[in-house]
Amino acid sequence: MKIVEDYAQRKVDEKSEEFVINLSNEGYGIEDIVRITNVSPDFVKKILSK
Repeated sequence: MKIVEDYAQRKVDEKSEEFVINLSNEGYGIEDIVRITNVSPDFVKKILSK
C-alpha cells in the first residue's frame, strides 16, 4: 500500500509543480501562488529556483 501512496503523492507534487510554474509564467508573485495553490512558500521557491 505504501508504494501506491508514494506514487499518488508524486503525481500530486508533479501537478502542483506544473501549476506553480504556469502561474509564475503568467506573472503571479510567490504570495499569490501560495494563496491560490495552498502550498508552502518554501515549496514555491524550490520549484521556481530550478
